[in-house]
Amino acid sequence: MICGRTRDLVMDEMLSMLRSIEIENSQFERERNELKSLYHSRPQEERNIVKDILVMHTDFDGGVNKLKGIVDELVTIPTEKTVTTEKAEDLASQIVVMQASLLRKHDILQRCLAQKINYQRLKDDAQSSILEETSENDQIKFKCLEIENFENYNIYSKKVKFLNSEIQRLKAIICNPSNINLDDALFTQEDSNITTLNEKKALLKFQQVFNENKRIEVEIGRISSLLGEKNAYLKEKLLLDEKRRRIFDLKKKLSLLNKEIGKQKPQPIENDCSEKIKRLDSIIGRRTVFQLKPSSPTSTNSRGPTLLQDIEESLNRVKSITSSIPRN
Repeated sequence: MICGRTRDLVMDEMLSMLRSIEIENSQFERERNELKSLYHSRPQEERNIVKDILVMHTDFDGGVNKLKGIVDELVTIPTEKTVTTEKAEDLASQIVVMQASLLRKHDILQRCLAQKINYQRLKDDAQSSILEETSENDQIKFKCLEIENFENYNIYSKKVKFLNSEIQRLKAIICNPSNINLDDALFTQEDSNITTLNEKKALLKFQQVFNENKRIEVEIGRISSLLGEKNAYLKEKLLLDEKRRRIFDLKKKLSLLNKEIGKQKPQPIENDCSEKIKRLDSIIGRRTVFQLKPSSPTSTNSRGPTLLQDIEESLNRVKSITSSIPRN
């Protein structure tokens, strides 16, 4: 009975060991397949470098084996100066030549490894540049699609109007506190469409939405600036209306003051002054007429002093009359 139990335990232990060995074998096989795929997917230049390294390695092994044989022959050489010693010297010179060739091959291997590292770095740089170029090409394609979509100005203006209406609607929704719990059914269709997109279409969709958001922000800023300009214009208009009203009031007050001044002035004195001024104008007019008419030098000499005296008398009278007028 005890032997049967120990046998079962041993069998279970062996089965567990077999399972672990099978798991390890499967892992090793998977790693081997991955290494094979990596080996076969290498570029042609790397394959050529590896082939050259393998050839050099085989040459190196051959040289080592040859050197080993030469050393074995040197062990059997006697110490006497005979033909065998000359043979040993020849073998030593061959060893020196082989050592130099081995050093040269070692340098070549080091250069090959450095070139391999450099090629790998260039490959990584090329892959990164390819990724950048593809992203730039995708952006250019997206911009071309945008240009094709917005080539018609009417369509663009309609979309701008639609965006303005959406902005106003969203502002109203945000400002209204009763619309906190919005209906999620509005976004279910868009979410279902997003889940069916692949990576490229999703990137284009994201870029489109990002550009739309930027355009909406620019439009909001433009509307805000227009509102600010409108407010400034209204303020200036109110100031102008206030100034016009004040000017109108001042004109009205000025007309009333002129009427009051006209009522306070004495009328007969004013009439007398106007008659004197008219008389002075007539005298000056006669003088100018006399100057325009052709006359002899004797007549002009006789009339000149009388005219000057008349003008001086009339001016003195005007001064006396104006000085007697009371000034308000």
